[in-house]
Amino acid sequence: ALERARIAQRLANYKQAAELLAERRAFRSGTTLEQAAAAIFAIGHSETYRALVLDGDWDADRWADWVRTTIETILFEPEGPRHAG
Repeated sequence: ALERARIAQRLANYKQAAELLAERRAFRSGTTLEQAAAAIFAIGHSETYRALVLDGDWDADRWADWVRTTIETILFEPEGPRHAG
């Protein structure tokens, strides 16, 4: 029960993070705050870090870049073509 409560609290915290991200950039169509929070939770989870960095051969910078790129790719609408201004 304690672990379930901790996970629920983490998801609530990640939902706040998702809300901040949603204010700054549009999520992919149909993506809910709950889905975004779950994705951030799963991708940024300490077990993922442990597997890739502490037990694997990634360094912290590579992990951070992967987290950012993965979250951007799955949560946000692709940016349109950039035009020279």
